[in-house]
Amino acid sequence: MGEKKCPKADVFVFAIETAREHEGYNPLEIDQWTFRVLPAHLITQDTLSLGTLSKLTSEVSFGGLAEAVAEAARARRQKLAGAKAQVKKAERRGDRASLERWQAEVAYLEA
Repeated sequence: MGEKKCPKADVFVFAIETAREHEGYNPLEIDQWTFRVLPAHLITQDTLSLGTLSKLTSEVSFGGLAEAVAEAARARRQKLAGAKAQVKKAERRGDRASLERWQAEVAYLEA
């Protein structure tokens, strides 16, 4: 077990069952579910309420899930590419503090 917490996924999918009455509850009915998708780097705390999740991302239906996951994965790759670019810039400038900070960011995103 490491000391540092880091996500073990690139993308998180949150599935929310929306049935309002017990009689109508059917977990196999796909229309009763909504989904929220986030790239892992946007989750910065151990717990996440539905309210906070709602502020970070909009809900998608099952039909839009594949596209939302692909977009979140793309955002994660872009974040990593940006961090790697910052490492190179810090190396060229000889900026040790920035270099260490961006190297830690890259390590976090690659974990």
